[in-house]
Amino acid sequence: MFLITIDKSGRLLVEQTVLNANGNPHYLARVPTISDDSSREDITNWLIKIGADSASVWKQEIDISIAVAMNQIVKQVEIASPGAAKRFESQLLQDFDLNKVSPRVFFAKSETVVANESLISFLGAFAVASGHKTARLCMHQDQTQVIQEMLMIHAEQISTGPLRQDRDSSVSYHMMRGALEIILHHGGATGDKVYQVECSRNQPSVNSSLRVPARVFRTIRTLTDSAVFIEAQSGPFSDSDTQWAQGAVRR
Repeated sequence: MFLITIDKSGRLLVEQTVLNANGNPHYLARVPTISDDSSREDITNWLIKIGADSASVWKQEIDISIAVAMNQIVKQVEIASPGAAKRFESQLLQDFDLNKVSPRVFFAKSETVVANESLISFLGAFAVASGHKTARLCMHQDQTQVIQEMLMIHAEQISTGPLRQDRDSSVSYHMMRGALEIILHHGGATGDKVYQVECSRNQPSVNSSLRVPARVFRTIRTLTDSAVFIEAQSGPFSDSDTQWAQGAVRR
């Protein structure tokens, strides 16, 4: 079995082993495996040895394979210790100086905002734990600012829209993980235009960024198990500025 816990340096410990080209084990995030027949004394001694402590947040970078599975990891932690996810979240908001305005929307408190894989993965996992599939980190301090930059996290596959902002401006998408399909509903003779954007370092010809007119209705669909991207547009902005087509799916 695997044992998920927290050590005294504030790291979430998960064991995952892969084999390198020589067939030798390579540990992406190593903790000793606790066997199914381990006694309580064996586990207690191991926990003492690694300095297991109360809930905190792993501030180091998270391997991508762990990041993708973060939803399931947080669920298991919550099952093992009810209320642990909330404690993790409170610590994370404090460490990254964020303000939570809804179960899936967070705003930066400071002018300088730093986001890493640890923050992104945990925000997505916390959103799923609270019954949502998306999370949004607004890297601007409030909606009155001229530049609106949002780090969008699709923790699961979703489709949202058609939606638009009826203004003479643009919306841009810059992929950090996964892939999206963005459909522009021009109507009339033009009809729909379909674009795909994705983060792929191995294919130089793949589109990783897209800028579209805000006034055209668009549908956004996640093509991968999860996706992370930056959405940017001009402000000031309020939720009422977004218009939804009849029958649109809202996320």
